[in-house]
Amino acid sequence: MRREELLALTQVVSANYADPVFNIAGLAGKLGVSTSFLREMIYTAFGISPQRLLETFRLEHALTALAQEGGVIDTVRRKAGYAYAKSFRRAFKKRTGMTPQECKARFARADDKEKELNRALARLRRSA
Repeated sequence: MRREELLALTQVVSANYADPVFNIAGLAGKLGVSTSFLREMIYTAFGISPQRLLETFRLEHALTALAQEGGVIDTVRRKAGYAYAKSFRRAFKKRTGMTPQECKARFARADDKEKELNRALARLRRSA
């Protein structure tokens, strides 16, 4: 993947991940490529599917919001682009090893929230 394509991909995902109806077809459309080309492009560059990439963006936002703001989990879920609480909890638990509630409590107890956030983000990225 060329640098310009990577930059465009990152910008489009960053600008749209919070929209729960934003999906891979929408991403491909905004980039002006077919969904099959997008799948190939992302898999070649990152070794993961476009769906996994979008999920990672969303969960990174959720982790950061829980660490920095300690916000209401339902609000964090919506701002991260999840329309349904059940799908958010399932993805969050699967990728981070803890529920959003457990994560929020862990950040609240942490002496060094940034260090704890970095650990959680690393765990999330390893699970991609």
